[in-house]
Order: sequence, then structure tokens, then C-alpha cells
Amino acid sequence: MTREEIEKAIKNGESVWFSYNNSLFELCKDSTARIVFKDFTSFLIGNYKINRNGISIKVDDNNFNREYFYDTEINNFYKTKAEAEHYLYHANITRTEHLPFLTWEEFNKDTLGFDFTDNIGNKYRCHIVRDYRGGEDFIVLYDKNGTISVDEEWEATEENFYKAYDECVRLFKGWGMKHIVMCSFGKDSMAMLYTMKEHKMPIDEIVYVKILFDDEISAELPEHEEWINNYAIPKIKEDFCIDVKVIQANYTYKDLFFKEITRGSRKGKNRGFPLLFGSWCHRDLKIKPVKDYLKTLGEDYVQYVGIAVDEQSRIAWEIKEGNKMPLVDFNITETQAFEICKKYNVLSPAYEDFNRLGCWFCHKQNNKALGKVIEMYPNLYSKLEELDKDSHIKFKQKYTAKEIRRKISNGKK
Repeated sequence: MTREEIEKAIKNGESVWFSYNNSLFELCKDSTARIVFKDFTSFLIGNYKINRNGISIKVDDNNFNREYFYDTEINNFYKTKAEAEHYLYHANITRTEHLPFLTWEEFNKDTLGFDFTDNIGNKYRCHIVRDYRGGEDFIVLYDKNGTISVDEEWEATEENFYKAYDECVRLFKGWGMKHIVMCSFGKDSMAMLYTMKEHKMPIDEIVYVKILFDDEISAELPEHEEWINNYAIPKIKEDFCIDVKVIQANYTYKDLFFKEITRGSRKGKNRGFPLLFGSWCHRDLKIKPVKDYLKTLGEDYVQYVGIAVDEQSRIAWEIKEGNKMPLVDFNITETQAFEICKKYNVLSPAYEDFNRLGCWFCHKQNNKALGKVIEMYPNLYSKLEELDKDSHIKFKQKYTAKEIRRKISNGKK
């Protein structure tokens, strides 16, 4: 966009879009800079000033009590969000000699379209089929070996061009790439699976991390464990024709609880209960097995994680290269995730009693959830109480497992 076009758009109350440091911004007349990162959205109020070469935005961030500036050149501004996203996500694509980068205007002018080659040598063409009799024009993507694949909804529009180009990028980068879906069988991961199915996204493996309390007892709530083994895994096999891959650490929660500390002031003592922050249980029982497994795949994989769009604190932790969050990409909230699970009959019955599912021995649960564990599975909770005497760290910061039981039985939070 030119300087005059930007000024005119803002004056008329329209939005203009620009990219800055791998982020996408919307600039509006009311001096609001809406920061749209790849995977989540936040709002910041600022003042902007258009100068000869670009736009400077001064932001007052009350959350962090600071001021900062965004300076961007005029040529980084676009008329629509779709066009801005197209530039942001695809302009720097590797091996551009094999996948030309085009705008909608450039593509629409050239009936011949463009050819590209994927990383194992397959050749493709994407172009517009014109109907000179007054009918609709279509965007066509096909492999040059003769197998034509036309999306019946790919009418020749700017929006559909970006969809078609996304598909070109997927083909260009996707061959030999494994698409790994992490599944806990909770509402978010199950909603993610079926959302991916709805949108015909590639799935090569569905991976479940199994955690054990000891050699015999699972970390899952018993009702959820039974549902996973007897219903969810067979249903996924039926619906996706994929066997769920189960991975787990080489040790249990109790193994690590009794692991001897080898240095520091507590040298020689048991590790004991995990701390509230930097918990060894999550790191060693869940994250490490996943990392170890992904290492066996090399670098050619994409990992899909089930996090809803309104779980912003979790989103921030999962933004990293190689991770994708379909629920965020399709703007699906936790409430909508519940509805998707109900629609496909894949909502664990454990949600009737628990708002969130996880390890029954998790020290980060609130007292309401722990109260449910005590009420429904007293024999399991008693195993935590048995560990009190062997830990120099209390189960929940200030309280032992036994003290938590007494607080809950006395009606205290």
C-alpha cells in the first residue's frame, strides 16, 4: 500500500494490516493496535504516526508498565488480513526457485499460473481455469503426472487463492514429513483429532503418553483409564484407521519420588513430592518420553497439540517451531471443544465429576478436585498420604496430603 492509501483507509474507518517481527498487526482509526500473533491474540492501546517512509506506533502496556515502539516501512502494509498473513507466513519460504511466491493480483493476471516441485521430485501446477462463456472461473491444483485434483469450492477469489497456496506449501514441504498428533484423550485433544479429520488434515501417528504411579497403578483416573482402553482407542482405530502409539517413561512416579538426591543441601535424601513450579513429574514422566520419541523421527515431523484458543497461558508455552495447535488455528474454545466431543461421542465420562482430567495424584489440583479424588477413590488418595513421611517437601506447598484431607473434610478451601 502507498502512504496515501493507508491514510485514506484509516480516515474512512477501515483497518490496515502489517507484519512486524513475525507477528501480524491490525491498525484501526481509534489508535488501537491489535496484535495478532500466529497462535493467539491480545490487545494493546497505542498512538500511531504516519511519516514519509513508514508508521511509528507508541504502545502503553499497562500489564507490564512500560512503553515501546513499533516502526515499520510502508511496504509492509496490506489491505486485507488474508494478504498480510500470506506475506507473513510464506514470503520467506525456502527453495523459492521451486515454489514461486505470488500475490493474488499477480496470480489472477497470469492464466498460466505456476509450477513447483516437492522435495522428492513430484511436479505440480496451480492455475486458473477461465470460463469465457460467463460462468465461474476456478483455481485448479494438480500433479503433472495426470491425476487432477480440483476442490469444488475453489472459486477463483482472493480468499480461495490463499487456501490454494496454503495447499501448495503443504505439498511442497510435506512429503517425507510425519504429522504426529499428541493425544491425552481429554476433551481438547479429542476435539483436535476430529477437527483435523473434518478439515482433512494429514495424520500419520496418534501418540499417547502413559504415566504410571507405581508398577501397577495408572496415573489416569480409573474411570478415564477404562474409557481410554475399552472405548477411545478402539474408536480411533475405527474412525482413523490408525493404531494409537503408546509411549511411557522408563520409571514411575514412585521411582522418581524415592530417587536419591546426589548434590546440594539435601544430598542423600529422597526427591520427595515435586515443587509447585518446575515439577519433576511433568518433566520426567511426560515431556522427556515425548522428546525421546520425537528424536527418533529426525527433523521431518510436525507435532499437533490440543489447546483451545481461550487457554492463552498454555498457548504461550507451546509456541515453538514444529508445533501446531489446530484448535487455535480454527478459533475453537474450550466450550466448543466439549461440543465437538459430544458430537462425535468421544467425551470421557470422567468429565461428569471433574472439570479437568490429569494425573489423580497431581499436586497442582485445587482442593475441589482433590476432594473428588478422596470421595471417589479413597484407596488411591491414601497412597499419597503414605508418602508424606518420606518427603521433605509437603504435598501442596504448606500442607501434607493428610492435612489436605482434614481441610477438605472440615469444609475449608
